Amino acid sequence: MCRRQAKPDEQTQAFVRRLPFFRALAPAAFQQVMQASAVRVLAPGEDLFMQDDDGEAFSVLLDGKLEIYRMSSDGEETLIRILDRGEAFASGMTFSFARHPFSARAVGQARALCGPRDLATRMMREDGGAAVDFMSAISGNLSGFADHIEELRVLPALDRLLSFLRRIGAPAADGFNPDLSALPYKKIFIARAIGVTPETLSRLLAKLRGAADASQPPASVVLSRGFDNASRAH
Repeated sequence: MCRRQAKPDEQTQAFVRRLPFFRALAPAAFQQVMQASAVRVLAPGEDLFMQDDDGEAFSVLLDGKLEIYRMSSDGEETLIRILDRGEAFASGMTFSFARHPFSARAVGQARALCGPRDLATRMMREDGGAAVDFMSAISGNLSGFADHIEELRVLPALDRLLSFLRRIGAPAADGFNPDLSALPYKKIFIARAIGVTPETLSRLLAKLRGAADASQPPASVVLSRGFDNASRAH
């Protein structure tokens, strides 16, 4: 359940107005969508929607982050992607024409604008420019998935870890090592996200700590280099 639901204020509408699809709508059509939408406040760990739910609503992430994940038949979670403010709708990952193929869960507190899918699809049918703008945004995001697949298949495990930490904005402890204790993820979840076993992840983290403790360049420099090497994964 969401903590609070309210109509979008002027600041929220101004932000949404800059996003793909919404920016192409005529002023009257945009206001119609806003009047039919509401802002949800999500508690940490709360699901915005669940895998296999009917996609009756579209969602735009206003604040916070969403983790997009799938649940296997044996109950194992697999992280697909972490979405930032505004990115959720533009990627098409919170807009489904049928049932949702995955779940979306808040990382920390988050706010999302939710509106009726049928109204948005009608706007797309009536306004070809808005439909093209939406599909262009989705097409652009496909390259991100291709890069992620390449990352899992090509990059060394350490670079995949560094890339993951960069994407989620991992904080630094003592100015050097990423502070995993401050992250809302268990080690096994991070391991699945980068395609390694929990044991391998532990060895990778030990390697980073060793780089910081030994007479080598500070780990922040090592991390920076790793991020640069993995930059094509974004």
